[in-house]
Amino acid sequence: YICESILAQLAFIPIYVLVVTIIIEQFIEKKDKESMLSKLNVIIGVFLNEMGREILKEFSTVDNNFSNLKDKLEFTQDNFNTQYKDAIKFLKKYQGNFECNSNNLSKLKDYIISKKQVLLIMMENPNLMENDSFTELMLALFHLYEELCHRDDFTKLSKSDLNHLALDVNRAYILLLNEWLHYLKHIDEKYPYLFSLEIRINPFSSENKAELKD
Repeated sequence: YICESILAQLAFIPIYVLVVTIIIEQFIEKKDKESMLSKLNVIIGVFLNEMGREILKEFSTVDNNFSNLKDKLEFTQDNFNTQYKDAIKFLKKYQGNFECNSNNLSKLKDYIISKKQVLLIMMENPNLMENDSFTELMLALFHLYEELCHRDDFTKLSKSDLNHLALDVNRAYILLLNEWLHYLKHIDEKYPYLFSLEIRINPFSSENKAELKD
């Protein structure tokens, strides 16, 4: 009887080993994924510093609906979690109302051209390209860059062409806003000191100053 019991238990050892192996692999995979996401967010933070925030500002100046959005994007450290959820929910239904003209399109073109190298570096990073949402953002920005570069005189654009460019701006704008919000959520959870600065230099804040008040 004892021998039969031992043999029965031995028969289950491969199953135990398999289960333990799966659990360990899942744990390692989760740790690797968390590490990768952390590294990706560092690079996304660099992108936001280099050009992301400035483009958000540029887009918002030609968005006639921006006043409806601005209230959702003025975050505070104490109430960020609630404000973040409201902003994400609002953004899902939000559409900008862009009034593109020769002046703002020319300014946007000059700025994106000046940051072309940043876009190229980001698109060449294989790790970033594994992030679907960031890939979509890069493609949208690069497409907008190409559309603008293929137009020499913005004063001669038809209404249909201006509307087409407005759609391209809106696509990049919404994707960039979402990426910025997800980055804020990440650093709020992992890096409070980075989050503190990001809240102070929020491009949509009426203060928008890094200096602390007394």
